[in-house]
Amino acid sequence: MSSATSSLATSWHKNYGQWIIVALVLLHIGAITFYWLRRRQNLVAPMWHGDKQLTADVPPSLDNGRSRAVALAIALVCALGVGTIVSLGS
Repeated sequence: MSSATSSLATSWHKNYGQWIIVALVLLHIGAITFYWLRRRQNLVAPMWHGDKQLTADVPPSLDNGRSRAVALAIALVCALGVGTIVSLGS
């Protein structure tokens, strides 16, 4: 990677990237607070341990070999896409 590209990426991350992350974190905390105060739903505990009790009318999520294979395929396509984009820069 050239010095110019490196400087540009560093500048972007310092000027815009960090504020985007701060805004997303604040949005996330705001949503959790909204659900806690307005809807009386605690989302922190389900995020912490990974389970949330749902009503009986909500169907269970699909977790089988096929759905995991599709997830793996999507992850591989994303990894290949990132690798392709990174290799274009060099």
